[in-house]
Amino acid sequence: MNRLRVVAMSVAALAGAGLLAVGPAALAGRARSQTTTSSPAGCATAAATDGTEKVMPGSSGEMAGMSGMADDAAHPSMRALRDKLAHTPSGGTMNVQPGVYRGELVIDHPVTLVGIGHPTLQGDGTGTVLTIRAPGTIVRDLMIEGSGPGPVDNPAGVRVQADDVVVKNLHIRDTYTGIWVEDVKGAQVVGNFIEGRKEVAVSGESPRTGAGMDMAGMVMKSDKGAARDGRGDGISLFNAVLPVVTGNTITDARDGVYFEYGSGT
Repeated sequence: MNRLRVVAMSVAALAGAGLLAVGPAALAGRARSQTTTSSPAGCATAAATDGTEKVMPGSSGEMAGMSGMADDAAHPSMRALRDKLAHTPSGGTMNVQPGVYRGELVIDHPVTLVGIGHPTLQGDGTGTVLTIRAPGTIVRDLMIEGSGPGPVDNPAGVRVQADDVVVKNLHIRDTYTGIWVEDVKGAQVVGNFIEGRKEVAVSGESPRTGAGMDMAGMVMKSDKGAARDGRGDGISLFNAVLPVVTGNTITDARDGVYFEYGSGT
């Protein structure tokens, strides 16, 4: 077993200090209801000639409706995003407009997914937020947050399950593992900023605030009580062939970059 751990540091800092050299590698590819309508509470209504009610302009109900529209703009529908993705042809480019998209997203055919103004894909805290299953997919310029707690099933911000995938310029936070790459060839993980869950502990340790050694001097404990486990790696590569990992900044992770098996890194 070929296994290397790199402790949680900025990958850029590691490279600058001569501790980690990660450079371009030759890439080889292989395929792998009904609705009802009612007036908002508090709005004025008037009887129409057909016996129905209409909302009067300038009423408090109209203002409430305008507020609701603003909320919708801030939190666009993940369903609409999935539908747009389904209708994007293979090899096409799909722009994700600004806003917060709540839920999990799976890419199952090759596209280039580009965030405009770093929109957020926000998971519900139960699994992986973005899963890439299509070879040749490119994902860039997104904010990703809210994976499951781990360590069971190793939930991640992004899970790469296809060859020749590029994951670039993402900001990933509040996830167990930042980017998980497994059993694929030619993955490129470039220029991402990954923030681990510093409020939870690596197994056998505690958060850095208020921590101290036990009497045996072996296990870190918090002076505020036992800390919950749940901090994974920034970037995890398992049986990855010819991956390129460069220009990433990683903080508060278990290991900044973790390698197990694989070749040509």
